[in-house]
Amino acid sequence: MMDVTITPTPPEISRRFDAAARILEQFAGIDAYQRIADGGAKMMRDRIRAGKDAQGRPLARYSKRYAAKKQGRVDLTLEGTLLDSITGVRDKNEIVFAPRGPHHEVGRATMTNQLLMQIHQTGTVDKTIPARPAFGFTEKEQGLIAGIALMIMESVTVPKLRNALGF
Repeated sequence: MMDVTITPTPPEISRRFDAAARILEQFAGIDAYQRIADGGAKMMRDRIRAGKDAQGRPLARYSKRYAAKKQGRVDLTLEGTLLDSITGVRDKNEIVFAPRGPHHEVGRATMTNQLLMQIHQTGTVDKTIPARPAFGFTEKEQGLIAGIALMIMESVTVPKLRNALGF
C-alpha cells in the first residue's frame, strides 16, 4: 500500500487566507486582516498587563536602584503609553505588530516607543532595567491567532464546499 500526504505550505495557506479575506471584505465589508491585527495587539497588551513575557513567564522586576530613582513610581509591567502604543497594522497582505509613536516622560528627552520597547526587550547594560522580553506572542497566542485565521478561511470556504457537494 502506498500513502501520499499533502501538507499545504505556508505560502499556500497564506494565499488561501488572503483569498478568503478578500471575499469577506468584498461581500461582507469585513477587514479580516485588521480584525486579526486588533485582536493580536490586544492579546499581547493584556498578557503584558498581567505581568507575563512572550514565553508566558513572569516579567523580571526592575532593580531596587531604578525603583528608588523613579521614587517608587515604577510600573512593573510596562508604562501605559508604551503598552498602548503596541498595535497591529495591515501592510498589504500581512500584519505588522509594533510599538508606534513617540514616548514622552517628564524631565527626559523624547524617544520612540519602538526604542523604549527594545530597551525593555534586551535590558540596559547596567542592569537597572533587566531584559523583559514581553514583545511577541506565546505559543498559545500564536495558536489562537492561527485559529482565528482558520475560522475566517472556513467561513468562506465551507459554504462554498457545501454548495459544491450539494449539502
